[in-house]
Amino acid sequence: MLSEKNKNHKNRYPTGFISFHQAMIDRIRPLIIYIIDNDFPTLGICFGHQMLGYFFGAQVLDDPEQAEFGSFPVSLSGDGRRDPLFRDVPDDFISFLMYRDSVVSLPEKCVLLAHSSRCGIESFRYKNNIYGVQFHPELEKDEVCFRVTLHPEYAGESLETFLETLQPSDHASKILANFLRKSLC
Repeated sequence: MLSEKNKNHKNRYPTGFISFHQAMIDRIRPLIIYIIDNDFPTLGICFGHQMLGYFFGAQVLDDPEQAEFGSFPVSLSGDGRRDPLFRDVPDDFISFLMYRDSVVSLPEKCVLLAHSSRCGIESFRYKNNIYGVQFHPELEKDEVCFRVTLHPEYAGESLETFLETLQPSDHASKILANFLRKSLC
């Protein structure tokens, strides 16, 4: 659950994701075009996932009602089960999610690799080497606990309950190792 301040974020930026991030998008456009044109190994995490989706023509929405903050199950698609990024990762695994904005349409020429109950596009691949993941494979439980103590408004009703119910993400970190293995070999 988000604080009242964050729930009104959409009203402060009425055209959503793109208007809020337009200056950043304009600055990194040449880099993203280079990455796409050269199939340069890239793992876009959370905002990086959203930026890749945007550059591939997907719809990216700021939707506080679909926001997730905490540990949640993520499920691999059939393509995800076969993709080297998810090697040795179970079909369903716990990962950390911290987002309000999400990619809501699969970008053209992209392959859906993972989804969750609230986010239909948790991960996609473009060509062979460009990946986007909405979740945070780089985070461990203690790092999420630290972040939520800095921003307790994201914990919902009770910080104590949030911290007690936060589950470890035992498999998501394998994704980083798989990405490095795939990119460096």
